[in-house]
Amino acid sequence: MMFRKKLIALSAMLIAGLLVFQANVSADAIEEKPYLSLGADLTATQKRKVLELLDVKEDEFDQYKVVKVTNKDEHAIIKNWYPL
Repeated sequence: MMFRKKLIALSAMLIAGLLVFQANVSADAIEEKPYLSLGADLTATQKRKVLELLDVKEDEFDQYKVVKVTNKDEHAIIKNWYPL
């Protein structure tokens, strides 16, 4: 009976300690730029259309990590999951 009371008291203290000494954690605090992937061979018209669909303006490119991707790049990555 005494052991049970000590166990309950210890558990209560641990829970109280966890509630009192909480650490603020923000999983979204990483300040990285989002990627913007564009086809390397897009015409000016196609590029404008893609940017329009993504609601991104060219003067906002500094807010993104802009990556130009070719069809060859896509095949090199995709072949690991899907045989072409």
